[in-house]
Amino acid sequence: MKRMLSIGTIAIVAVLFVGLAGMFNRAESKPSCTEKTLRGTYIVRDLWVNWQPDGSGQSTNSGTGLLTFDGDGHLTASGSVRKINQFGQFTLQGPFTDTGTYSVDGDCTATIALDNVPLGVAAVVTSDGSAFVQFDTTTGLYDNENMLGFGLKVHK
Repeated sequence: MKRMLSIGTIAIVAVLFVGLAGMFNRAESKPSCTEKTLRGTYIVRDLWVNWQPDGSGQSTNSGTGLLTFDGDGHLTASGSVRKINQFGQFTLQGPFTDTGTYSVDGDCTATIALDNVPLGVAAVVTSDGSAFVQFDTTTGLYDNENMLGFGLKVHK
């Protein structure tokens, strides 16, 4: 009986192992994105924090707006920015409009650049183009500033 149990246990483990190995060894389809993946209008929300060690320029900013991608590497932007400084004072900057360019690589990473804003933005796009997460890649422009945002498709 003990020998049957161990053979049965080995058989079950072997069946499970083969089944699991098959699941993990399946050829997963890799995302394949292009500029056409980002096409349509997206509502965008950004949050960034700027903190300087000497106490100057501390602020929390949030941006809300629309980005419309044409599917061929060009975009239009509109929105506003709210800024709260270290004293809790609130200012609204905007509304603004701008144009820009973007590129999307096959692995669904992207770069976004506005013509009148000196900010480098990288993004990760969902393979169906329904959303993206973006972050600031600019170095040296604003020390100690970090931006993170997202876009959700609202219109084709």
